[in-house]
Amino acid sequence: MTAKTYRQRLGLSRAQVAKRLGFAETTIARYERGDGQSLGVARKIARLYGCSVFAFTRQAQIER
Repeated sequence: MTAKTYRQRLGLSRAQVAKRLGFAETTIARYERGDGQSLGVARKIARLYGCSVFAFTRQAQIER
């Protein structure tokens, strides 16, 4: 699954995720596209989504 799919399954908008984690909405969008650079940010998103970082970062790489 992609990061976007995990977020949507939780019924959250990008804005809600960004607010909960203290990031800009564009940061969340970047990770959903697979363009995220920080492992720390990816870990925080994964923790909120209840998955491993590998679960959504690998999928983003496959889709490229």
